[in-house]
This record gives sequence, structure tokens and C-alpha cells, in this order.
Amino acid sequence: MNAPPRQPTLLETFGQAPQKNLRRWVCLFAAVWLLWIAADWTCRCALFHWHRTWLPPKPAAATTTSATPPAPTLRHIPARRGAGLTSMIPVPWIRKQYEEHHPPRDEWVDPDGYPNAPLAEGETWQAAIVGDSFMLSLGQKPFAEVLGEIGGIRVLTRARGAAGPFQELKKYVSNPPVSPPPPILIWNLTARELNAAFFQRQPVDSWFATHPTPPAAPLPAAVRSIDWTRLRPDTLTSTLPQTSLTAYFARKAWTATRLLLFRTWPHDVLGADDPQYGPILFYRENLRYFAQSDPADAKPIASVVARVSERLRERGTTLVVLLVPEKEQLHLTALPPDLRRAITPSLDLLDALAAALRARGIPTVNPLPSFQAATASGIRLYWRDDTHWNDAGIHSAAEAVWHEIAVSLHPPAPIP
Repeated sequence: MNAPPRQPTLLETFGQAPQKNLRRWVCLFAAVWLLWIAADWTCRCALFHWHRTWLPPKPAAATTTSATPPAPTLRHIPARRGAGLTSMIPVPWIRKQYEEHHPPRDEWVDPDGYPNAPLAEGETWQAAIVGDSFMLSLGQKPFAEVLGEIGGIRVLTRARGAAGPFQELKKYVSNPPVSPPPPILIWNLTARELNAAFFQRQPVDSWFATHPTPPAAPLPAAVRSIDWTRLRPDTLTSTLPQTSLTAYFARKAWTATRLLLFRTWPHDVLGADDPQYGPILFYRENLRYFAQSDPADAKPIASVVARVSERLRERGTTLVVLLVPEKEQLHLTALPPDLRRAITPSLDLLDALAAALRARGIPTVNPLPSFQAATASGIRLYWRDDTHWNDAGIHSAAEAVWHEIAVSLHPPAPIP
């Protein structure tokens, strides 16, 4: 009797194949995946500080106050290429055409982190500035230093990046950094932050209220408790991807793919070719705000500023308002027609607010007209790779401010 046919050689060979190589590949894949997950969660807590949203940090240990405050220190800021807007472009060869050289410089930093050089013997602060990053510098000198050189005065800086219009003002009036305070306070108001509802909900009067200092008492032991609302599934769904290394690189890869294949710019930046100045970058957040700008906001904003001015005048300080145009408002010709039309109301708001403030007797500097004339004549006042003024823009605005405050600081002698 004949034996049954054997299985095909292929199946027989498969059945006899060793399994250890397969197990090695599975183990290697699992090990790499576990290491990546561990790295992802390590970065989530170490870099993105995700845990701080639901677990408060440990209370700082009590420190003793020194009778002599520390002196300002001098730090070196090295040269760099590119700035805030180019950092949002993930493709190097596209980013390179917009990058500018930002020179090295030495900058004084006071104990509170502001760029203030120490006063010489017998010097006093004649003016102070509160505001945001427009008062700082990506070039040679910050605004206060340039203004001081133009007028031969010392100007105190109380400006910080991303501070908005009220954060530094509130700190300045609630707890004056120097005594007596300078006779002039310059308040930087940036165009994209001019919103009536935002201004009207600020508790201005409470900032000027004086509160007696209570006697020192031992602080109770802080209790660290988890904010369980931050760990709800709906909250985690939105917060976890924002603090994930995997999600971060995935977003970068997808942004680069869209930019290369479809010429679709990232969410926060827009590249354009200015007919006069060539490649230039814009901040999309400004463009989104300007689409909602309303010139009718000028009067309610002026009312809030007038309250600040009155309360400062009671303290012997004159308020000077510096309106800061944005780069998008100066380079309209580089933008598509629909965006130009969306920006037009914001230009009207700047002019209307300047007029409303001056009508209330508040010294106001609106550089928009002179900036428009300079830009049309071939002088670029903003960085190509950032939203802020370059050295030429800072110098132009500082000259306008000095023209406004010179009479207050050096009134003409009476005619005999």
C-alpha cells in the first residue's frame, strides 16, 4: 500500500523554522516602544511640566530680606540668526531666507530681571516705562536706553515679554519699585491688545489702594492636594497631546509636510514677499485679532486710561501713553487683499484712540503716521523674522516719545 503524500516542502520548512529570531525581533520592538514611552512621559513632566497643572509645586522656603539689595549684573547675549517667527518654521531651507542676524550685546539685569543699569552717584530716575516685549530689544539697545541717550536722562524699565498692557502696570502702581517714583510714567499699549471689554474689566482703582502691612505671623503649613478636575477624561484628552513628545514631533512632521507639499504655512506664522522689502514673516495671531478690531472701542478704552492717569496724577506722576503699531499694519502691500481689508479697522482704532486720549488731556504718542511714511520711503522698522521693532524702529519711537516728554521734564523758563 502506498504511503500518503507528504505536505508541501514550503509548509514543512515553515514548521521547522526556528522561533528564536522572531522572539528577538518582538522583544526588540517591545523594548524600543517601552523606552520611547518612558522618554515621552519623562519629557512630559521635565520639559512640559504637565504635572504642575494638577499637583501644586512645593512651597518655597522662607527667605530673609537683606538690608542691601543686590546690585545689577552684566550678562552677555551672544549673536544669533533668526528669532521668534522663524522658530515656528520647521523646514530649514525655507526658514533661512527670512532669518536676520541679531548682533551680540552686553545687557545689565537688575535683581528683578529687568534691563536696568545701576545708577551712578547722584543720579535719579527721571522717567519709567511699563509694557511688554516691544520695550526690550533683539538688536543693540532696549527702548529705555535709547530714550535715555536721546534725552540725556535715566529711564527705568519695567517691561517684560508677553506681559500684556496691564500686568506690569499693576505691579508698578501696587508696589512702586523706587521711591520717590519718577515724575513721568510711559505706558506701552500694543495695537493688537486694544479691546474695550478687556480694558473695562480691569479693577484699576484697587491697584492704587493702600493696604496696611499686617504684622508678620508664622505661615501655616501648606497642604498639597491634587486638583482632580484636571484629571477628568475630557480635560486629559486636550492636555495630554499638548505635553507629549510623540505628539510634538508628529505635529512638526505634519507641519513640514504641509509646508513642503502644499505650501500651507503653520498655524501661527505667515510668509510673504513684500514688494519693497522682499521675504518677510507675519504673526497670524495679529491677523486674527485685527479682523475683530473695532474703532468704536476707542472711547471706552480712553475712559479706562483716563482713570489710570488721574490716579497717577494724585501721586505726582504724569502718564504718557505710547501706542505701538504692529508689523502687519505697516506692511499691508505684502498681504493678500482680504487681509488688508481686515486690518483697516485696526488702523482707524489707533488714530481714534490717540485722538480720544489727547482730548482728555493725556499726552499720547502715536507713531503710526511717521512709521507709515518711513516704511514707504524705504526704511524698514521691524525685524524680518520677528514681530518687534528693529533698532531703527526703536530709535524712531524713542525720538517721538522724547519730543512728547521733553517739555514736561524741562519746561521753558518764564519770560521776565
